[in-house]
Amino acid sequence: METLTFDGGVSFPNFAFGCGFNSGVTFSDTALGMAGLGGGPISIINQLNNSIGARSASAAAGPKVVSTPLVRKEPDTYYYLTLEGLSVGMERIAANAELLPSLDSNEGNMIIDTGTTLSFVPDEMYDRVDAMLNGAVKGERVEERPFRMCYKKGDGFWSPAITAHFKNADLVLEQESIFLEVEKGIVCLTLMPSEGYLGIFGNLHQVNYRIGYDLVKGQVSFLPTYCTNPQ
Repeated sequence: METLTFDGGVSFPNFAFGCGFNSGVTFSDTALGMAGLGGGPISIINQLNNSIGARSASAAAGPKVVSTPLVRKEPDTYYYLTLEGLSVGMERIAANAELLPSLDSNEGNMIIDTGTTLSFVPDEMYDRVDAMLNGAVKGERVEERPFRMCYKKGDGFWSPAITAHFKNADLVLEQESIFLEVEKGIVCLTLMPSEGYLGIFGNLHQVNYRIGYDLVKGQVSFLPTYCTNPQ
């Protein structure tokens, strides 16, 4: 066991550090490692809980906040939410067993992950989104692997809004994060098929939301915020 020390001299003894010998993560020359903030017992969050006690608080607060329950599942290092559907414009795709058997209404069907760039949904849901966008997006479609849907970026390009419907929380995705410019003049859809039953809500679709994880209340809260000018 080691001692964890923060700037200012605040220290926490009996702290467990991991040691990686074959890491797939690329660190810069000045980086020392990775801070684990997951839900498992050896993350920094839960190890410090033994010293400072649990707190019920959220970085996201205010009248425009929406909150959705955290779902406890294994492996417990991830934070699981329940996606109830997606909307393209005004048309909604429900995540139910009849229409989308691989992403049904079971709780905890999506991981929220700040370390994953794109968002992933099961194939059936992605195919529905693709078909709806294909008939609604204004622009010239092009091929750009590994993405599934790309367009030339020009004055005439337009896409309808996409809303992620989590349990008790509807999140309108930032327009610039739905289609991202992956190379000069080419924008691509940042939603991909997962080829599985579990989805991932990636960091591009968390843009311009202040997000609070309240592990005591068991919920994640979202506050719409222009992060380049949060005041």
